[in-house]
Amino acid sequence: MLGALKDRPTGHPYRTLHPTRAARPALCGLLLCLTACGTMKAYEGEPLAPDETAIIKWSSMSGGAKVKSLNGELPGHATRAEILPGEHLVNFTHSPNLGLTTYSKTLSFEAEPGHTYKIRDKCGGFVECKPFWAWIEDLGDGSTVAGRRPE
Repeated sequence: MLGALKDRPTGHPYRTLHPTRAARPALCGLLLCLTACGTMKAYEGEPLAPDETAIIKWSSMSGGAKVKSLNGELPGHATRAEILPGEHLVNFTHSPNLGLTTYSKTLSFEAEPGHTYKIRDKCGGFVECKPFWAWIEDLGDGSTVAGRRPE
């Protein structure tokens, strides 16, 4: 099949692209996502061992929690952050209806070294997000370390 694409005449105005040229836009998109949707290092200095830091994750999907700031820093397109143990402040938004309405929440939590946390949120309705629950869950034991989980 690939040989057939290469053997086609190239003088025709509707020229067939070489398979590697056709794949370039997809490859560029994949590389952009891999570099942009990464981990934010939310502390100064040299990288530390995983047992000396904590990880906080959030959704990259539409309608999920989008972190606006972590300890006052903007996360860009990251979907997780490596943080130092101690107190942290997370500000995030939730848009349940494609951005027509946005709900904002700020939660404070104490991070433990070696732990991984996830920002969770749940909307009680589609158009109006009432009630709106937001919490931070320790993925190791499932406990809620900040906010309120739906009953």
